[in-house]
Amino acid sequence: MSVDKEIIKQVSRIEFSIRKILSGMLIGAYSTALRGQGMTFSDLRQYTPGDDIRNFAWQVMARTGEPFVKQFEEERDLEVHLALDVGPSMLFGGSGNSKFLTQAYNMALVGLSAAKLGDKFGVSFFADTMKKVIPVSKGEDHLRRSLLNYLELEQEASSIKQKSNVNHALRHFLRLRTKRCMCFIISDFTSSVDEKLLAMVKQKHKLILIHVYDPYEKAMPKIGWVNYKSYFSGLSGILNTNRRSLKQSQLDSFENKLGKLKNISRRSGIGLISQSTHDEKMVELIKGLKLGSLHGL
Repeated sequence: MSVDKEIIKQVSRIEFSIRKILSGMLIGAYSTALRGQGMTFSDLRQYTPGDDIRNFAWQVMARTGEPFVKQFEEERDLEVHLALDVGPSMLFGGSGNSKFLTQAYNMALVGLSAAKLGDKFGVSFFADTMKKVIPVSKGEDHLRRSLLNYLELEQEASSIKQKSNVNHALRHFLRLRTKRCMCFIISDFTSSVDEKLLAMVKQKHKLILIHVYDPYEKAMPKIGWVNYKSYFSGLSGILNTNRRSLKQSQLDSFENKLGKLKNISRRSGIGLISQSTHDEKMVELIKGLKLGSLHGL
């Protein structure tokens, strides 16, 4: 089967951009966030300056009055699984990259980091149904093939008339045979999430939600009257982007949906990272992996 030359060029551009972003610090962030999560406790030792405070054995310190830290051994054969939303809402992009293309960069960042450390990773694509599953493998060629498969689904996305169902990704993770995996769901989360399924996945695997959004979903620029068309209903019309009531309604809708997603994340103890389509250097994703979004895992 022949592959569109433009898609091949797009894969090369994505890979080139991510290689520029990747650095020793980022690989360290990946190692801490992903491989560091695949650790088993081995022993205790006394604290030495420079030890990570997150590894302090607080209960032992309370009993003995001496600072101790936990030592861990890394689990071998870590598997990373990414589930990407290929529904029609991902085609939106106000200026710059679409949400669909932003997901490709997210996949490339995690996938290339995994490849550099020799970790296995698999990719799946979902919308109103599960569209495709690419089995786990290692290496940069596997990432390139995964990106090609993903980008080939972009045209199909516009013909889908229903919202993406994130629960398909959760069920897929539950069917994975490997005992403990690092799982990512990358989506704009326009549909509801089954919290019972979420809890079941969390018991079996480690899970991070990456919420991809476009700033124009939160606040359209003041450019007067514009044409619009619904991805799902096909209805079209015109909007006055200068109207205050429209801008407030748009902001309220965005914050309400994001607030619900944050509440689900907090209740379930699952990491949540928000990634803007305007953030071409992937600052939000890198910061989320390094710092705040994994504490519940």
